[in-house]
Amino acid sequence: MNPILGLIIFIVVTIIASLMRSFYLIKFVYGKRIAIYKLANSYGCYIGPTIYVISVFFIALGPLSFKIFNLNFIQYYSLNTIAGIGYGLLYPPFAPVTNSGEIFVVKRGEKLFAYVGKFMGRKFEVISMPSKEIATMIAKRLTNRCEFEVTVDDSNNRD
Repeated sequence: MNPILGLIIFIVVTIIASLMRSFYLIKFVYGKRIAIYKLANSYGCYIGPTIYVISVFFIALGPLSFKIFNLNFIQYYSLNTIAGIGYGLLYPPFAPVTNSGEIFVVKRGEKLFAYVGKFMGRKFEVISMPSKEIATMIAKRLTNRCEFEVTVDDSNNRD
């Protein structure tokens, strides 16, 4: 059993799963946007220990599984594939918000949702939209309240 090959499988499958998630967001979510803003800065978007729990779990399930469990090479490579898919799909929504990129606002039912970043697509429920006077969007995820400073350009927004 080659741990380097298992790690390569994990990385390649993670990238493929992340790209598949990104293509899904671009096709089915961002096509229904009602507004788009450039993110200048963000405040209060601490994600807590979730990102570390996800990372440790999938690293243990994939690349380190040969040290934790008694596996043959097919089981090891299969676990790396499963871990890569899980990590590629679960890491992006919980990734930290960087102070660059775009915010896409989508309406679903009566609620507005903001997706931060085209690739990561972190989802927040919109509490208040920015205006020309106040260029701050307030959103929440679970119990965390975030403020996004944005650049307001009405040419990109449609109601």
